[in-house]
Amino acid sequence: MSGDVQSILRSPERLAALRRTALLGTQAEEAFDRLTRLACRILRAPIGLVSLLDDNRHFCKSCIGLPEPWQSRRELPLSHSLCKYALGGGDPLVVTDAREDPVLRECLGVKEIGVVAYAGVPLVSSGQTLGSFCVLDTVPRQWTDDDIHILKDLAAAVMTELELRATREIEVDARAEHARREEAEDARRRMALLADASALLADVSRSEASLQRLAERIIPDLGELCDVELLGDDGPFSAGDRLAHVEPAGLERLRAVLSSPEARDVWRAGEASETFRLCVDDVPSARRGLESLLRRMDVRCLLRVPVLTPEGLEGLLSVGRCSRDARPYQDVDVEVAQALAGRIAVALENARLLQQVREGVRARDEFLSIAAHELRTPLTPLKLQLETLRRSVAAAGLDDARVLRHLERSAGQVQRLAQLVERLLDVSRVATGRLGLLLEELDLSALATEVTDRFREEAEAAGSRLEVHTPGPVRGVWDQLRLEQVLSSLLSNAIKYGASRPIHVAVEGHGELARLCVRDHGIGLRREDTGRIFERFERAVSPHHYGGMGLGLYVAKQIIEAHGGTIVVRSQPGQGSTFTVVLPTQVPPRQVSAEQGASAASGA
Repeated sequence: MSGDVQSILRSPERLAALRRTALLGTQAEEAFDRLTRLACRILRAPIGLVSLLDDNRHFCKSCIGLPEPWQSRRELPLSHSLCKYALGGGDPLVVTDAREDPVLRECLGVKEIGVVAYAGVPLVSSGQTLGSFCVLDTVPRQWTDDDIHILKDLAAAVMTELELRATREIEVDARAEHARREEAEDARRRMALLADASALLADVSRSEASLQRLAERIIPDLGELCDVELLGDDGPFSAGDRLAHVEPAGLERLRAVLSSPEARDVWRAGEASETFRLCVDDVPSARRGLESLLRRMDVRCLLRVPVLTPEGLEGLLSVGRCSRDARPYQDVDVEVAQALAGRIAVALENARLLQQVREGVRARDEFLSIAAHELRTPLTPLKLQLETLRRSVAAAGLDDARVLRHLERSAGQVQRLAQLVERLLDVSRVATGRLGLLLEELDLSALATEVTDRFREEAEAAGSRLEVHTPGPVRGVWDQLRLEQVLSSLLSNAIKYGASRPIHVAVEGHGELARLCVRDHGIGLRREDTGRIFERFERAVSPHHYGGMGLGLYVAKQIIEAHGGTIVVRSQPGQGSTFTVVLPTQVPPRQVSAEQGASAASGA
């Protein structure tokens, strides 16, 4: 029997049902004590218990007549419990004299507390016995059928109280869980709102439109209406309201009310750099005009926060709740609104900085254009003078190798300077949308062979061998000089960074597309540099080891895109680089527009 009792006490299903009552260890309650006293009085028993047993103790939810210290503790060790023997079945446990039972007489409740007679009814919930409702006597007792019936009726009343407590606890837990879920969902919505606001305002070049989309995103999370208002006309965006409302009619009403200068003055009243919130029924007397305005707008609760930048107060973010049961704005709402206002302030500052950068870029492009033209002017006569001098030396029959070498070097430096000036002019043309193309039908294979031949001497001097692979004519409509410029830039880079290894130039035709590839086996590029090298003045290597201004690939990319094509690079450090140009042969070229040029300028 002892083994059966232990297995019942430790049953996971029983213990789970017991925990669901949430009564273990709780304070005494009059509802249970009243039933225990009634049982003791009717059955003339000195001791009565409402017992709940887990796997290590006998807890008395109600106890009458227990000797100390057990009465004060309202708890017994399992070694002292007779109730544990009532868990084995659904029938009452009735004992006339426990001292005569070979099992029960070993219970310490018999030996130390003095229990002799016992009558207990199991307390069963959902098929699990939680404990017992019992009366005990210190003398032998013959329990009658009436005694047991009375005890069963009172035990049923005890079970009703137990189930009421359990139901109440379940309801409390359910309400708490519902509240937790609502709080978690509110937190999720707040975080989603802030994340969306950050995304909307991230692209400051379009923040004028983003502010309106932000106002529309804020509803209905913070209210039924929203007004993102910028003050003053000296900022990066125009002053005025960005209004949003959950209902089209409400939006029209909002616009109509705020169209009045008098209403706008009241709406902006107290627009100091402070946050305030109010409900229409609690508007201070000093703001009665605002109360009337809010009623015309059908706004019940209002929250307004300032948009503050280092320049000062630059805007106001206002949200309102319009429903009749609208709840006042809480501290958490204020925190979200302030976080939104902070993001708007950052966007305004970023837009102002971008505006300054664009102005600086325009000034720089203007300077580059002027400088390139000014440098170009003396280069032409200088080239003519060097050519005249070279001819004069030849005509005079001077065969001084040193003089001829100096003339060649001087001519080469002048040519290099002319190329740099031309690249600066190309940058200026791209930025202002004036990179024109002179289109003609030509053979890309022939062009590649001709340009490559020009670089053979330079490649051999660097220790590289140039190889050209062409399948035959690949014809299309392109700008010959511009494509020569692109291929020259790619070959120049391949020779410079090719580590004295072979360089391959290949031309292929694929229907309406032509492909030009330049591959070297040199130092290669890191993955993060493969996109950056096509930007203006960008370089993937130290200028102390390799010359150049970082313009060649930028101009090449603009030329290819003006033809409607693409240029990409595949590379790994130490494995060389492969530049691939893809051009349409029949599709009309896409000219670089002034807008694209401005975008390129801002990205420099």
